[in-house]
Amino acid sequence: MKNRHYLDLIISPNVTEKSTSLSEFNKVVFKVRKGVSKNLIKKSIEKIFKVNVIKINTINLKGKTKRKTPAPYSKDYMKEKWGVTVQDYAQKEGLIKKPTGKKSPKDVEGSGFGFFSYIFIISIIFLSFIGVLKLAESTIVMQFPFLESYIDYFFEVPNNFADHLFETLDNFKIFISDFFR
Repeated sequence: MKNRHYLDLIISPNVTEKSTSLSEFNKVVFKVRKGVSKNLIKKSIEKIFKVNVIKINTINLKGKTKRKTPAPYSKDYMKEKWGVTVQDYAQKEGLIKKPTGKKSPKDVEGSGFGFFSYIFIISIIFLSFIGVLKLAESTIVMQFPFLESYIDYFFEVPNNFADHLFETLDNFKIFISDFFR
């Protein structure tokens, strides 16, 4: 404890009804680190507050113990108090069906969007990427005008692909509209 600073020993003043009533008799109550001797407490209070300490009383308080009971309406609580869980009671009363070994089509793993949904999502992502590239193209050309021919060559393929994709989507839209007439 020799290396500790005086301010590290005292945690805070303890403000309670009892400690405020003791202040009438020029007594002050502090929370102090565990394991600090009365001598060190006396020295630190004298150094910090520049007062003459006459007497030090210490006490070690234990914390409150918590009860170890399950939370109300939890599975453990219901089992302990009533001898049955909510699910067992509901099955017995016929409020819910008993689980069977069969899985419904919704529970089967691997079911998802489907092939065409994935193609649709990928095409939307690709079109967004092409849009970002077109925005980048104009800013790059503005910054480096001497590279314009190289930049045009680099962006020619995605531009052609996007044009073909839009043309295909328009044809598909016409096909669907003719089909449902």
